[in-house]
Amino acid sequence: NTNMSMQEKMQIAIQSDELNNRGANAYRNDDLANAIKYFEQALTLMPNNDDALKNLKICYKQIGNYQKVEEMEKKLNYLG
Repeated sequence: NTNMSMQEKMQIAIQSDELNNRGANAYRNDDLANAIKYFEQALTLMPNNDDALKNLKICYKQIGNYQKVEEMEKKLNYLG
């Protein structure tokens, strides 16, 4: 949203990063279901969070959801 102040944008980025970090912790604890949930929440807040996209891609690859892996790759290529 272009009408947001820089402070509002930063707050969203911080919240998205926190959710990404929670997802990474869940992943490290072999809790893929919660990892995916947190990464998706991070992307809901900030769709261009490339760390969350990369992490989600890893999770989807691990569970064999290659359609979602491809979707994440397309989004990353778009951002790249």
